[in-house]
Amino acid sequence: MSRKIKSLLPTDFSACAENALKYTSQLLNSFELHSVLTHFSSEKVASMEDYFKKNGLNSVRLLKEAKILEEQTSNVVTDVNLEIAPLNRLNSDYLQAMDIDLLIFGTEHFDRHELSNADHMMRTINQNMIIVPSLAEYKAPKNILILSDCSRADMDLSILLNIAKNNNSIVHLATIKEWECQLSEQKMENNQKITQKLYSVKNESHIVSEENVLLGMEKLINRVQPELLVFIHKHLTDTEQHYHVGTKKQIMNKFKLPVLILK
Repeated sequence: MSRKIKSLLPTDFSACAENALKYTSQLLNSFELHSVLTHFSSEKVASMEDYFKKNGLNSVRLLKEAKILEEQTSNVVTDVNLEIAPLNRLNSDYLQAMDIDLLIFGTEHFDRHELSNADHMMRTINQNMIIVPSLAEYKAPKNILILSDCSRADMDLSILLNIAKNNNSIVHLATIKEWECQLSEQKMENNQKITQKLYSVKNESHIVSEENVLLGMEKLINRVQPELLVFIHKHLTDTEQHYHVGTKKQIMNKFKLPVLILK
């Protein structure tokens, strides 16, 4: 019996959101995926139907596509919800109350200076996420690249391992450091612990020294040619989060690859 994953897609009912749902359903086709499509609004309305009529949102197309996905696949169930609340209602308490396992975001762009919903969530919520560029087309991931500084080894890799097993993927664990820096004993130990967690799938480990971390990431992505990037959520201060999320955004914006963020 396939494992159930309950996901939430904050949606504006755009083609970008539609693509994110479609991509995720294909990537997680070995799971039973229950997707809650939620539109957040601070506007007071009597019903979802009244809201859609008043705002002219292209909800009909997305709802139709969601139902087509249900008919064409055996693993997707969708539900639509209108939250009469601003997007900042979407926090850890909200997700826990709804028993959400995964957040799904579609993004039109990930410009370094643009604050998107996905960007905000990466900074504020410790949650599994999939971020899908608007033009991303699903390709079975033969190479999956984890970009990590090995500051943690306690993450749950079950979603990643399931994807890798289902696609016979090679999982590349990359630890990237600047030339003058040495990995601490703790980080070396964490690297070994993460590698042990990958024992059930094909995997390769890379420790890369480069002028700066961003350049090291770019060179490794060009060499490995992954279909999916993986980042590990970090427990950081606001200042540290700004730096690390900024680095992720630059990578996403340059390579336009789907990204899985694991808590």
